[in-house]
Amino acid sequence: MLWTVFTAWVNTAQFTDNIEQYNWAHGLEWGYWKHPPLPTLLLAGVIAVFGNWVYWTYCLSALCFMGTAVFTWKIASKLLGEHAAAVAVILLSLHLGFSWRAQIYNHNTVLLLMVAASVWRVMLAAETKSRIRWGVAGCCVGLALLAKYQAIVPLLGVLFAVQRSGAFKDKENLHGLIFALCAACLIFLPHFFWLWENDFSTYYYAKQSAQNLDAIARVKKAFLFFLFQCRTYLATLITLALTIGYVRFNNKRAIVKDAESNSPYITAWMWGLIGGPAIFLTLMVLLGGIKLESHWGLQTFQFACLWLVWRFKAWIAPISTNYFLIAALLVHVINMGLYYSSYNAKLSQTTQRRVDRIFPAQALANQAALDWQKATDCPLKFVIGSPFEAGLVSLYSGSFPAVLEEGNFKKSPWIKPSEIVRYGYIQVWSKAEDAVEGIIPDGVMVMPWRKHKDNDAQKVYWHITLPQQPCVNAVLIQ
Repeated sequence: MLWTVFTAWVNTAQFTDNIEQYNWAHGLEWGYWKHPPLPTLLLAGVIAVFGNWVYWTYCLSALCFMGTAVFTWKIASKLLGEHAAAVAVILLSLHLGFSWRAQIYNHNTVLLLMVAASVWRVMLAAETKSRIRWGVAGCCVGLALLAKYQAIVPLLGVLFAVQRSGAFKDKENLHGLIFALCAACLIFLPHFFWLWENDFSTYYYAKQSAQNLDAIARVKKAFLFFLFQCRTYLATLITLALTIGYVRFNNKRAIVKDAESNSPYITAWMWGLIGGPAIFLTLMVLLGGIKLESHWGLQTFQFACLWLVWRFKAWIAPISTNYFLIAALLVHVINMGLYYSSYNAKLSQTTQRRVDRIFPAQALANQAALDWQKATDCPLKFVIGSPFEAGLVSLYSGSFPAVLEEGNFKKSPWIKPSEIVRYGYIQVWSKAEDAVEGIIPDGVMVMPWRKHKDNDAQKVYWHITLPQQPCVNAVLIQ
């Protein structure tokens, strides 16, 4: 929560993933051309009830991460005890995805929540042998799949853990599992029909994004992928090491040995939650030759803090939670200082770094909207262009017009070609190849802090196409 409030205060724009969710929220669909529908439907529901607001994505991401932390604590408490669970959640908060990138609201954000909820509900169902609880678990699984197809990987790990723990020796749990699978399929079914009608566009998007690598590239990519995951946990590892080292050096407390930590039940769940998914991704790149995307590791290793606390439980047990909490708060403050200073860093002023969050979104939207108001009395209903720049104009303009992504009606099927002609639009672009031949820009904004490789400042252009039919507002004014 603290990080989302902080980044909302500091940022002048949002990451592309956030903007895409706003773009898609104009249409209630059972799927979108890149991803399953759950994250967008949640945002669309909030907008429908409370109206549009540029900070809804921050609020939803905060709620998702808080929910993930709660379920993670419940899971860790059951496996390792409340003290270890509290330490695990504190360490998890230091992960890059829960700090610097806690502001991002996308399919990964919702995936973390739904996977954590699924794991907890399966644990309860397997323990109580309740068919109703298995049904609830199945609903969580179905929702996880509606967030991102990657959910299938950790869910297979959960099944492995339940099987290894011996729960499926009881027929009631086997019957419950079948009931859960039926519930999951029922929830996923509307999206499957959508996939069928839309030629499985999300599958082909994922397929086009995946690259086939040669033998050397596979090993290199696997190494770099896991190295990046270590980087995302760097603050966590430093905090853990410094806290244990400080307390051990000053208090010389004895290591508490816990025989239960090595129980087959806990070991099975650690393999299911962390080892299984990690092995699966390793095989994907080494045997399948599929390029691993760095963000896949966010979910794959979302329970890594449980493993850390499990392996170092003997060291952690005698240490008060307050020590870890104080150390984590200090690291968070330092991280926030680094985040704030990155706005003035020269590294952020090149095309080699993500600069989405420092775009002058409000100024860009205000200028484009002002030019529209000068040209016509009609309300602005549509913006055409790249998901990011066009989305910024839409979100920050105040009127929240629909976005036709890249002029492709398949990507924004809720927009009809006849409506574009009737109501007019603003077309936005920043790359020369995106400009329509013969169109002269009606406005331009220079981004002096963002340089191309030729050292020229990036520019964002827009062109206004007026409505072909008089609008109600214009008639009333006359």
